[in-house]
Amino acid sequence: MTKLEDIVFQGIGEASMCWSERPKGVFDSTNAARIGDEIMQAIKEEMSEKTITIEARFFEHLLACLANQKFIHEVNADGISEGIVKVRSQQAAMQAAIDNAYRQSMEFLMHGTPIEWPRKKESK
Repeated sequence: MTKLEDIVFQGIGEASMCWSERPKGVFDSTNAARIGDEIMQAIKEEMSEKTITIEARFFEHLLACLANQKFIHEVNADGISEGIVKVRSQQAAMQAAIDNAYRQSMEFLMHGTPIEWPRKKESK
């Protein structure tokens, strides 16, 4: 059992005793297990296969690496072939996407604000 499953199933058992007077009779562990399984299934469906869980310190390290990806130079079209200008323009767009992802991720790390990827552009 995973830690999350332990928490869910132990919580079900503990909740079964939350009465002003303790219930009498036999605890129906089969029915409790069914409830736990249904809760775990709902959690698994909510956390689709696209969900990744990462510790905050590793996430922060990845963000630091992302912040250091400043390898794109400004486009200077004077005396440069059209192909080079196009490549540098694409690189500048990629750098803007990296910077935007960094800012959004730092916002999440600092404030816990959920991020929807890819983030939808706000209409004005």
